[in-house]
Amino acid sequence: MLDKKFINKHKAELMKLYEYYDRQLLDDIVPFWESRVVDKEYGGYYNCFDRKGKLYKDIKPGWFVGRNIYTFSNLYNTVKKEQRWLDIATVGVQWMEKHAYKGNGRFVGKMNRDGSDIDSSTNIFNDAFAVKGFYEYLVALGEACTNEQIEFAIEITDILFKNAKNAALMESEGFSAKFHDHAVNFMMLITALEARQLFDDHYAQELEERMYNAMYMFANDEYKAVFEHVGLDGKPLMESEGRIMDPGHALESCWFAIHAGLETGNEEIIKRVENVLDWIIDRGYDEEFGGFILLLDVENDIPEHAHRTQNYAGTIADCKDKVWWVQSEGLYTLALSALINGNERHLSYFIRLHEYVDKYFRDKEYGEWFAILTRDNRMISDHKGLEGKGPYHVPRCVALLRNLFMKCL
Repeated sequence: MLDKKFINKHKAELMKLYEYYDRQLLDDIVPFWESRVVDKEYGGYYNCFDRKGKLYKDIKPGWFVGRNIYTFSNLYNTVKKEQRWLDIATVGVQWMEKHAYKGNGRFVGKMNRDGSDIDSSTNIFNDAFAVKGFYEYLVALGEACTNEQIEFAIEITDILFKNAKNAALMESEGFSAKFHDHAVNFMMLITALEARQLFDDHYAQELEERMYNAMYMFANDEYKAVFEHVGLDGKPLMESEGRIMDPGHALESCWFAIHAGLETGNEEIIKRVENVLDWIIDRGYDEEFGGFILLLDVENDIPEHAHRTQNYAGTIADCKDKVWWVQSEGLYTLALSALINGNERHLSYFIRLHEYVDKYFRDKEYGEWFAILTRDNRMISDHKGLEGKGPYHVPRCVALLRNLFMKCL
């Protein structure tokens, strides 16, 4: 589905990009994490590392059980059959079975180093990361995968999709009863998409619904914006949090939808994403200082005080600040749309963002990426691992780009 004429036009440039992301993945990002992430005494994963890679906190966030399983299984599946990567993923599966899984399709929020609970509350995102991480691991196992593992994967998937539509349960986990949540939608979208690796069309209805919601309910033609929340009738509810747009989430939703469109042969969705991505660029890209901003208000630019910042385990990022994961999602989404749609504007913004990230986010001395910068690119957090930052967004982005550009050679 790549635009061959467009690729031939940019062949030399794309070859250099492949070489750049191949080196960054295999000589920088992966080595940083694979040498540190596993707790060799207690099992499970460490997450919190300072700029130089020194562990500063040994808690184990539930999100990064599934995320780490996914990352190292996916490297094994899509980059190279390195046994050490599969071994790292296996550590996570063992930890999940022993400590993180609480039964009935739910996974614990935060653990001490020894696996005891710090926060035993449940969260739909935590569950989704665990489910899709487990998928990727089963794909890596191949014929060694057991019937019991497949049955467990189906069980937790069925529960996940059911819970995501349980209004009372979602409200108990902090979601507003007045809105549909964009992040929940796109997490169910990517989970339903990745389920196809194991279950083909078994979750096709879920995939179609979530794909449509992403591009025609949360993405709104009247406002030319991707809303983070819409009313229960599927229309914008222009009050407070109903006006919020999260460019990083919007970018993620776009590339998830492109992949879903490619997988299902839905060319309409792919062209729709091309259009929606222009809205995200127009609203979310910082033309003065570079990079995508964190949050915006669709009508007023700056969100109301209650929705203006995000808290990353004690580090506060303002709506105009630049955060690692947002740039990661922007890089891959722009490159993917450019190469599939032959879109020169998206390629030009990819190059701009690529150069911006290389200049400001990549730590060429100690490896990996910094976490959070101000709007004008002063350092807020130079940590490589936070409770919410670990081997997921950055290695996923870099691996996806490496593999995408490799197809252009």
